[in-house]
Amino acid sequence: MINLLSQHGLGLNELDENGDSVLSLYLRSFHLKFQAGIFDHLLQIGASVSWFSQATEGLIHLVMRQWDGDNALVLMHLLQFFDIRAKDDNGRNTLHYGAIHGAFNRKLTEFLRDADIFNLLNEKDFRGKAPLDYAEEEARRKRYPNLFMGSWWQELLRNLKNLKEGQEFTLQQ
Repeated sequence: MINLLSQHGLGLNELDENGDSVLSLYLRSFHLKFQAGIFDHLLQIGASVSWFSQATEGLIHLVMRQWDGDNALVLMHLLQFFDIRAKDDNGRNTLHYGAIHGAFNRKLTEFLRDADIFNLLNEKDFRGKAPLDYAEEEARRKRYPNLFMGSWWQELLRNLKNLKEGQEFTLQQ
């Protein structure tokens, strides 16, 4: 499908009316089945990783909106181009985005533990909040019982706390 669209006029690196590229739209969307293979294929056929939003969000921030297990694979790929400590205009780093959007599945949390980035968990954004603060807020928020697989946010918070303390993780995905 991607090849067909790109051969018939889809500009992989053109920006839409909102300033999004094909890759930023893909990483931003939670409606699509997120797969590292699709991301890799978009890069192979010429999609650029140099996209930034007006608020200086990069693709490395947007991948942290994805909670699927492939988010760790895409993050590993993006780390070839971006610094994991990169901040947007609001002072939020990659882990802030992950905590706000629920990205910390088992694979991602293990990857981050192995990358030894614990200090990013303590960085404060423009509101004076660290990633753990956002994770705690999301874990307390009322949600429909079946949304995000029941106890997803409580497990995410536990994983972040365990990451900070160097312990084991709970999320299976």
